[in-house]
Amino acid sequence: MSTSFHRAMAYGMPWHRFEELYMGDCQSHETLDHVLSILEKADDALLTVDDEFYRERFYTRGVPSIWEKRILALSDTDGGRRPTEIGRGEQLMELVWDPADDDDPEYVLFFPSLRHARRWYRRSDTMDLAFDRWRGGTSRSDFADWETFVKEVPWGHDPFGNYLMLKDGTPEPWTYWRDLVDRDDVVPAPPSEYRFWLPKLGILDDDGVNHLRPLIAQWRVS
Repeated sequence: MSTSFHRAMAYGMPWHRFEELYMGDCQSHETLDHVLSILEKADDALLTVDDEFYRERFYTRGVPSIWEKRILALSDTDGGRRPTEIGRGEQLMELVWDPADDDDPEYVLFFPSLRHARRWYRRSDTMDLAFDRWRGGTSRSDFADWETFVKEVPWGHDPFGNYLMLKDGTPEPWTYWRDLVDRDDVVPAPPSEYRFWLPKLGILDDDGVNHLRPLIAQWRVS
């Protein structure tokens, strides 16, 4: 049986919390199939940010701008002036599984767009495997297991690190970071792309998006 090794940075939440917030009308054990079906049907036309939403995010103070209107574009289109390949909707999501329990995922991870997914997610990457293989030592008998973990980080992923919000989604201006360290009412603001495509596909409403947190994750699937 082959094993794949995964490493990602994204915005997400524990799976069972996601089940509670999911907009779809289904039993909890059906949630994964529902979401996969939605993502598989999503196409470039559906997941292209409209001008009104784009301008609203661009001109609203303290919120991230949309980097690329075409969520499924695999490269920068320079405002539609450059051709691009289009990926698949299901590539916007990854699931973190516990190797000892395959009944339900542990976490769900969403990427703002496929441009971000290409930079934020790797599967069985040769360099990752080499570093992990030899991190414990370089004798031929040394071997380090691929550790599975998910960690919430205190600031947003680059280039969104300076965007903050209150837990209800109200934008909060960035100040000197030492003034923010002990504030538990302020959290990283998720990229604006989530506020477009997750509600549009009926996956998370705007309040649900407020619960996304920046995560780093590493896991394996056998």
